[in-house]
Amino acid sequence: MRVYLRLTKNSDLIPFNYQPFLTGALHKWMGRDNVEHGNVSLYSFSWLQNVDTKKKGISLKRGSYFFVSAYDEALIKTLVKGIMADPSVCFGSSVSAVDVMETPVFSAVQRFSVASPVFIQRFEGDKNIHISFDDEKASDYLTENFQ
Repeated sequence: MRVYLRLTKNSDLIPFNYQPFLTGALHKWMGRDNVEHGNVSLYSFSWLQNVDTKKKGISLKRGSYFFVSAYDEALIKTLVKGIMADPSVCFGSSVSAVDVMETPVFSAVQRFSVASPVFIQRFEGDKNIHISFDDEKASDYLTENFQ
């Protein structure tokens, strides 16, 4: 399932490294009982879309948005409930509308493309290992998670 989150204009310039702020908004909307935090995340969110790029950052405009996709429909419902309680995102922007897209019917074999970077990590003993896209094991780890 996917939700498109339409945004108001921002009051403060958004830095180019804004992804942690979107992550923070998502975790805020998931609430205090957020079971996703610290676990394998079977959801994803896009970069900000339809924006004006300035020399020192990003400005949202009419029609700016980002989307969140999740395997678990309950997670999307929790996000929407959290947005209704507090629609603020970051840098003076808020969610102005939520468009819910139903899960499509997939064929037996499906190719997926990502809309933002994928963070892959593994724990080996007490060590947290971060896997980059060019690691020869990255594709295997992603496939394992999706299966």
